[in-house]
Amino acid sequence: MRIGSISENRKIEKRIAVTPEIAKKYISLGIEVSLPENYASHLGYKNEEYKEFGVSILKDENEIIKNADVIVQLGLLDDDKSSLLKENQTFIGVLNPYENKDKINE
Repeated sequence: MRIGSISENRKIEKRIAVTPEIAKKYISLGIEVSLPENYASHLGYKNEEYKEFGVSILKDENEIIKNADVIVQLGLLDDDKSSLLKENQTFIGVLNPYENKDKINE
């Protein structure tokens, strides 16, 4: 199983869904984790901290979405990214259904 997370819209959300410690726990369960370069640099986490636990650091966020079985985010993906979701993927996040009803229905 592969879990992926991409950068949040930092104008809206500064937090991240996958810290190095969370990544370590996923990997200890045999789950592959993919994140984009500098995923959490704004919070002081470096790529090397993730790589140390076995996280794949990729340049292309689209590739992360396309190859993940599960996408973990704090908020909804931007429209250009959500169009990449496939039928058999699982999206986990704070969806705010009252505010994002139309996007969720899509």
